Amino acid sequence: MRKNREKLRKMIKAMYLLKDIIGEKQENDVSFRQTPKKKIIADLNEIIDLSLEDYYSTNLS
Repeated sequence: MRKNREKLRKMIKAMYLLKDIIGEKQENDVSFRQTPKKKIIADLNEIIDLSLEDYYSTNLS
């Protein structure tokens, strides 16, 4: 259980870092040719929120 919590914590940290990196890119960057920057950041926020819920629910158990 503790190992899974640690993995989840690291994944959440990585998602925040990825969100910061994407936030610094320009809207016209080649990375956003297929998917708009706002959509990517919204998806990352959703993943982070769900991960935080999982993390806190395992911490409280």
